[in-house]
Amino acid sequence: MLIFSDRKVLHPRSMRPAREGDIPVRAKNSYNPKAPRTLITRARDMSEAVLTSIVLQRKVAMLDTVSARMLGQVGFLAKVFSIFEDLGISVDVVATSEVSISLTLDPSKLWSRELIQQASV
Repeated sequence: MLIFSDRKVLHPRSMRPAREGDIPVRAKNSYNPKAPRTLITRARDMSEAVLTSIVLQRKVAMLDTVSARMLGQVGFLAKVFSIFEDLGISVDVVATSEVSISLTLDPSKLWSRELIQQASV
């Protein structure tokens, strides 16, 4: 996904035909037409790359979980993600270690309609 000035330009689903057909896509910054275009291809030369992307996303919820019970436990992460699946919550970014999970969630999707209705009663 490309982000210019914190606005989403190309949704990943809109890129499917280009990705499946191996068609290069050129994206232009509409706020700065003189800026160089971005070429999106299936593969790229990373031999000289220092930084591949910067993304800014505002209003995210971050959840940090630290537990020694995670150490060496098979299926711990699967259980955590099955809870999010049951609640219909999409996880954006995940970082893990032997005893911790850090993830970001879209706060607008944290509350189901049922929870909002219950909270307002």
